[in-house]
Amino acid sequence: MRQATLVVVEADPDPDGGSPSDAYELRVYGVSVLVRLRQHWSGEHLVPYVHIDHETDRPRLLLVEIDNKGETEHR
Repeated sequence: MRQATLVVVEADPDPDGGSPSDAYELRVYGVSVLVRLRQHWSGEHLVPYVHIDHETDRPRLLLVEIDNKGETEHR
C-alpha cells in the first residue's frame, strides 16, 4: 500500500503572523518536503523556499537534485 500525505496550510493574513504565503507539505518514505514562497509584506519579489526533513531512524542519507544539475548526498 502506498502511503503519502499532502498538507496545505493557508497563508497567515496577519502581517505579524507566521507565513505570508500558502505552504505545501508532502510526506512520503519518511521524508517531509515543505514548499512555500518567502514573501515580504512590503511587496518585495517572491522567492521559492524548500525545506526537507528526513524523519526516519535508519541511517540518514538523502540524494537531492536541483534543476538536473546532478545529485548531492546529504547525511
